[in-house]
Amino acid sequence: MVQFASISFDAAVWEVFTSLLVGAKLYIPKKLEILDHHLFVKFMNDKKITTALLPPTYIRYLTPENFSSLKRLITGGSAITVDLMTKWKQNLLYLNAYGPTEDSIITTVWKGLEENIQPYIVPIGRPIPNHNVYILNTS
Repeated sequence: MVQFASISFDAAVWEVFTSLLVGAKLYIPKKLEILDHHLFVKFMNDKKITTALLPPTYIRYLTPENFSSLKRLITGGSAITVDLMTKWKQNLLYLNAYGPTEDSIITTVWKGLEENIQPYIVPIGRPIPNHNVYILNTS
């Protein structure tokens, strides 16, 4: 797994503890490797990283076919477009995650295998175990 998020960001907690809980290796790229998309792809391939939690604003500059070992991509931090999600889900297990920091890092997850999506919206998914999601009706 790659620790893409800064250690001061809540997503880094998820990256670190998920790796620890499943006994995975956690690779931490240098700032320059994150800032240069070509160096990031090289880093991911050199380390044979299989899982990454990346923001959609970052992956829009990447090409799925350039990753030789990536098997799971989780996006979070901002909304993803249907076109960008479709581009990635054809090559690996794609998950779209959502979680306000006040609750947990990831509260809901949508698996890209599910086909029932609206034409212009990628869902945030269903609550993870031990969580509930409520819709606030403001009308």
